[in-house]
Formats: sequence, C-alpha cells, structure tokens
Amino acid sequence: MGSGNSTPQRRNTDGEESQLQYRTNRGPIPAHIVPQQIDGAPPIGAETDSGYPDRYHNREGPRNNRQQNFETYTTGPGRAAPGALQGRLHEYPIPTSGTVQRFDYDRPSARLRQVVYRANLHPNERAFVARQDPLNDPGATRAVVRIVAGNDGLVRNEVVGVIAHPHGNPQGFDRAPVEPINRQGRQEAARHQDMQQSARQLTYPPRRVDAEWVAGVEGRKARG
Repeated sequence: MGSGNSTPQRRNTDGEESQLQYRTNRGPIPAHIVPQQIDGAPPIGAETDSGYPDRYHNREGPRNNRQQNFETYTTGPGRAAPGALQGRLHEYPIPTSGTVQRFDYDRPSARLRQVVYRANLHPNERAFVARQDPLNDPGATRAVVRIVAGNDGLVRNEVVGVIAHPHGNPQGFDRAPVEPINRQGRQEAARHQDMQQSARQLTYPPRRVDAEWVAGVEGRKARG
C-alpha cells in the first residue's frame, strides 16, 4: 500500500509534542515522531496481507477483570453511526525504541512461534536461516489511532497513544504514559531524523550511543 492511499495525519502545530515522549517498557518513543512512523501506511479499513492496521478492542486483562487502556473512543467527534469505522481504535506497528523496523503491510505478519524460534536458534541452524527472508515482525510496540472528523469537515487519523507488550506477555498491551522528553528520548528523536534523511547513511557514533561507550569499544579493539 502506498502513501497515496494514506489518510492525512493530524498534526500538533504548537510544538508541544516535541517536548514529550511515551515511556514504554522497552525505552522512550518521542511523541512527535509517532505520526511520522505511520505516514504512508494503509488507511484504517484497508485489507492487507499483514492484517494491519488491526482493530484494537481496548480490553486487557483476564475476562473476569477487564481493563481499558484508553477511555471510550468508540464515538469520536462527529459521532459515527453504529458499525462505522470513525472513532474506533486501531493499532499500527511502530519501531520499538532502539530498533529500526521496516514492517511490510503487504506481507503476512510473522507468527509468535516463528519469532521465538529465530530468537533461540541452535548454532548449526543459523547459516540456513540467514539465507531466508527476514521475518515481517510487527514487534512489541503499536501506535493506537482513530479516525476523527474535524469541524472543518475533513476526516483524518489521530494518534491517541502508544501501547507495548509487557515483558513475558505477547498477547496483552500496556499503555505507555506520556512524560517530558529526556536525554534518551532526544537521542531517539535524533536517530529517527538520521534514518529519515537516509536509510543507508548513519551518523557515527550512532546518536543513541554515548561517545564514552564508543571510545571504550574502540579502545578494546585497538588493544586486540
């Protein structure tokens, strides 16, 4: 699916998002880059081989103790008719903090057992698996999005938050709280900007890595 089919993203024009981050259990995600990470993705309601974007039902926990990560967004501005897409929450895979994810919406998503298998390969199997195509892994982190109709009459996507799988629970999701951006979040934003400028040319040292850490690595290498 190309960007021509993508619904325009709602933008924050006062710059406040650049000062905030989502704190996930795998590291911070700067708030202002989340809409950029789903630019060009298929619109809500599109049928794709990957199964994304997918409906997020906003029900977490055991059946006898359901919890909602988000307040009820099933009817957003403009109040959708029953069964309409407008207002319903949907999830889009986004890169987990510290990773470069190239999720392909036109390929089937990797199953959990495939991801676990490749993460625990026997040394004798690694050469064989290395010749295969990389898994189309949606990862552990999602942007939660809904369609809203503004007063201007335009229909657009709105990012309402970020969720991530708790460690050891690949079926559930925790909502990432919003907080002021910290040093690690700013490094993540800078790294994302580098990747936006060129998918092949990275700064060195990587912006997310301290210069002291790089100096230590180079020192160990020089000592042999």
